[in-house]
Amino acid sequence: MILQLRLIKSLFPLLLFVLFSVSVAAAEKGADVTAVLPNQTAYIIQVFVGLMFVIGLVFAMAWLLKRVGPGSFSGSQQLKILTTLSLGAREKIAIVQVGKQQLLLGITPNSINTLQVFDEPVIKVEELQSNSEFASKLKSIMAKKPVKP
Repeated sequence: MILQLRLIKSLFPLLLFVLFSVSVAAAEKGADVTAVLPNQTAYIIQVFVGLMFVIGLVFAMAWLLKRVGPGSFSGSQQLKILTTLSLGAREKIAIVQVGKQQLLLGITPNSINTLQVFDEPVIKVEELQSNSEFASKLKSIMAKKPVKP
């Protein structure tokens, strides 16, 4: 992917040069440069059809996600990541709930270590879910109910 982007970036000035030189050569010979442009109506229809395809794809994915349900993508209901805190570029700590027990984990690119096992819950899942204003607005939009401020 990165190689393709580098190739496109390196070939872009060459492509512009070729297009510019062709149009200049055609103008010098007295040819009509505008004849090279595509039919505007066909171009607008092509862009419109492409836009409708992308919008339709977005709606199809939303319908599929609603039909299947978000729980099927998130894994087990017994294992939840409650919160994470980034400590560096690739290191973080996370509080994970496994059943009724919560664990503090240290996560690095090479390992995951248990730092602390809590006897009592440090973070209540109900409070965590109710505090998210964005989540409540998103749920109301998905359910097609008006948002209450």
